[in-house]
Amino acid sequence: MPSSNKTPPLLTIPLELREAIYKELLSNSVNGPQLLRTCREIYEEARKFLYQRPLIFSRRSALQEWLDVTPYDAQLYVADLTIELQDVDLSPLLDQPDNLSKANPTRLQTWKLYDREERKLRELLLKFPNLRALTIRPIQDQQSSLYQEFLRGFLKALGSIFPNLHDLCLEGNFHHQSLSFLVSLVRLQSFTFDGFSSSTPQNTADIFSRLADLTNLSVKTQSFTEHAVRNMGRLSSFSLLEPTSPTNIPSLFFTTKLLAALRDQSAFTSLTLVFSCAPDGQLIQALEGLLRSSSIAYLRLDWPSLDPSIMTQHDLLPSSLKEIWIRTASMEMASNGLQTILARQKAGNASSLRRVVFIRKARDASDKGFASGHLKDGGLQSESSSHGPEEASGDAREVLSMRKMSSGRVDRTVSGESYPVEAAKEETFAGLKRQLEGLHMIVAWHTETAP
Repeated sequence: MPSSNKTPPLLTIPLELREAIYKELLSNSVNGPQLLRTCREIYEEARKFLYQRPLIFSRRSALQEWLDVTPYDAQLYVADLTIELQDVDLSPLLDQPDNLSKANPTRLQTWKLYDREERKLRELLLKFPNLRALTIRPIQDQQSSLYQEFLRGFLKALGSIFPNLHDLCLEGNFHHQSLSFLVSLVRLQSFTFDGFSSSTPQNTADIFSRLADLTNLSVKTQSFTEHAVRNMGRLSSFSLLEPTSPTNIPSLFFTTKLLAALRDQSAFTSLTLVFSCAPDGQLIQALEGLLRSSSIAYLRLDWPSLDPSIMTQHDLLPSSLKEIWIRTASMEMASNGLQTILARQKAGNASSLRRVVFIRKARDASDKGFASGHLKDGGLQSESSSHGPEEASGDAREVLSMRKMSSGRVDRTVSGESYPVEAAKEETFAGLKRQLEGLHMIVAWHTETAP
């Protein structure tokens, strides 16, 4: 009669092969834990692989509940964890008698709840000393300043909680957070984020260079792509502002594919492009194609070293255009832009254009390419509004300016200083402006507010 205690065939193969089988079967959450019910010996050998499955917790309380029912030795097997950091429950503030008569609890009282939440979270995560991979997901809604501070404190504590962490993934909006906390993760080998943070490019490069073991860097694909634009239906206005530092960092979003997608928007009438790095020739050609095929009425072009004479080299003044804002670095460049516009107007092109606004930096002692005189500014109320800058018009103002230029000097009060300006350039601009005003066009300046 055969014995009922016959050894399962699985136990007859070497342990290394058995563990490979256990890992293959149990590390995949699709498979159930039935293997562990085979016998006691297989259970003891294989259970660690069950706890090595990636764990996902939607909130700290869920993590607490899991730890309450999980043996301590099993917690040591956890290697991959995802935690979603929900906003703090502020209802305890309303339960305090002292707060019942107050419309709003004090910031200090509120912060104490965030601080307590962070301490509890750290205490729980310390129970996973062998964790190797961590994914952090913040709330998807708008983050309050207190939540951002809470998140900042948690990130700074990661190095002390997980000194042996190999893989870190930040999923979601960490754009207000510095990446400086990464230097405390001395054994980090892989880092994934969306490419945005409060760290400057120089600081980011320095941080990454200090991570000696970092060999894998992943920047996740942005959710906003040309496909999103194509599926938006009747898009009428699009603004792309990517100010970065240093200024040699190219735009992440301004691509030929994006411009091609915008061409499919039949109701598209307003386009704003603000960058810290000049687009290359291929992008300008793609922009030219977009303007030819659309009904753009408002256009803003704003990046460093932008010469308005670009309108001569490329057809950036479509017949539908009514208002253009363009960056300029000097009076001479602005005059070149006006010459191009005047030539197009006389040739019967850009016939709808009625307003030209030149954008310049805040005045300081180094702005010797500009003069004040008749070039008066106004505040920018709305980028697409025709009531932003004050028009540079008025005969009395112009006569006064010409008198100043006749002496070869135009006074400009900045920190009590004045300096000479090339009168010919000023006069050239004034003459071009008068000609365009005769064609019922407004020429204006917008001077940025000093930071």
